[in-house]
Amino acid sequence: MGVVVAFGDKKKNKAQSEEKTHSLAEAAVDVASVDLAPSTAAIEIVPEVSATREPGIDTGPITRRSNYTRRDQLRGDRFDQPEPAAMLTADRLIDVGPRNRPSPEAGFRRFLYLISLKTINLGDSRKVRERKALDARIGAVFEGGAKFVPVLTRKGGVGKTTVTTLLGMALSLSREDRVIAIDANPDRGTLAERVSKSTRFTVRDVVNRAAAIDGFTEFSTMVSRDATR
Repeated sequence: MGVVVAFGDKKKNKAQSEEKTHSLAEAAVDVASVDLAPSTAAIEIVPEVSATREPGIDTGPITRRSNYTRRDQLRGDRFDQPEPAAMLTADRLIDVGPRNRPSPEAGFRRFLYLISLKTINLGDSRKVRERKALDARIGAVFEGGAKFVPVLTRKGGVGKTTVTTLLGMALSLSREDRVIAIDANPDRGTLAERVSKSTRFTVRDVVNRAAAIDGFTEFSTMVSRDATR
C-alpha cells in the first residue's frame, strides 16, 4: 500500500486551472524557469509481519533418505519416511532401564552390583551381551524332526573335522537337543580321535544294527561322549 503526498504552489495551480482551454502545444515553456527540484514524495507503508512458531513443533532439518539405521536413531536424525519394521527390535521395544536390566554375569559389574545391595546395575558388558545373543540364536527352537548341518569340501586338510567337532560342542552347550557328530569317512576319518573313546562301535556297527535301534537309549550306547554331554 502506498500514499502519495503532493507539495506545490496554490497560485500556480489556480492559473493552470484557468488556462484549461489553451492547447499545450501553444504554451511556450522556458526551460530555465522550470524547477527541477522534486515537488512530490511517495511514502510506502509496509505492513508489520511477525513470524510466529507454533509450540511443540520442531523445525529442525529433515534428511531426505530412505535407508534408516540404528546409528541414525542414536544421533537423533530425522527422516522423511517412517521407521521400517526391521528396526522395531526387542531391545528397543522393551524398557532396558536400570530396574528392568538383567543383573551382570561376572566381573567388576557383578561386584559393584552386589556391594551396592543391587541398587547400581550397570548390566553386562558389550562382549557378554554379544555372547548371550549368539547363544540365544544357537538355542532357537526349531519345529519338525532332526536337523542336519553338513560340513563339506573337496579339499583335504582344511579343517573339516575340527570344524565339525567344535560345531557339535557349541550346539550341545547351547541347545537342549541331542547333538551327534558323524564322520562320513569311516575308513580314514579322524573325528573319533578328537574325543575320548567310551565305546568301540563304529558307523559300520550302527548300520548293521539299525533294525534293532528303537530310540536314543539304544543309540547312545554306540557313541562316544564329550565332556559337553
